Amino acid sequence: MRVQLGSSLLVVSCFFLGPYASADIVVRTIAGESAICRGFEAEINSRYAYKKFEYPGFESIHVTQGFEAIKLPVTQRVVREPMTVDFNNDGTIDQVFQYDDAGSYITGTILYVLPDVELADLSTAAGSLKGFNIFPCQYDKSHPSVTECPTVSQKADEAGIEFVLGRKVFFRGRYTEMRPLRYNGETFVQLRSMSEETKQYWATMKPTGKAEFEPICLFERAQ
Repeated sequence: MRVQLGSSLLVVSCFFLGPYASADIVVRTIAGESAICRGFEAEINSRYAYKKFEYPGFESIHVTQGFEAIKLPVTQRVVREPMTVDFNNDGTIDQVFQYDDAGSYITGTILYVLPDVELADLSTAAGSLKGFNIFPCQYDKSHPSVTECPTVSQKADEAGIEFVLGRKVFFRGRYTEMRPLRYNGETFVQLRSMSEETKQYWATMKPTGKAEFEPICLFERAQ
């Protein structure tokens, strides 16, 4: 199934917030191209400083309202209504289910991504997770399978994202928040480490394939 991207995106009206006061600065860019990282830095600072975020180039992601809730067999919990978006920037529309905070075992986000599928086929696919990818687990350089990833299994408990841009930071999969965003017609994912040893880091990555990504920006908590 191939869908024109413009048909599934809602563009929000924007106004520029202007320079931040020092009290509003949560993170600062430490690596990445300033022209693009400026917007992602602004998004983080707005969200965590409780400011409304509007910035040129950002688009809202379409959420399928009213879709009958389903339970993925590995979570035994109802996941959020699917986001309909070209998640991995390959020109086809994917369904993205978000699952957050399963207690102390998972303090972060799991994204269940079903590539290129009709909404009508979701319930059948979700019954077995056939065709799904599980992130951030499957971004690990060891390339774990779906059956090895939390919450399906504990075999890949320590899987995560090795983010190399200026310096190397490991975002532990079970302790990383993930937030998909659309910017200038492409999908990016904001990362926030919830792990004690790296909790000062945020990052922006761009999904580029089935389980591949490009590091875009690295941020550090402002002192």
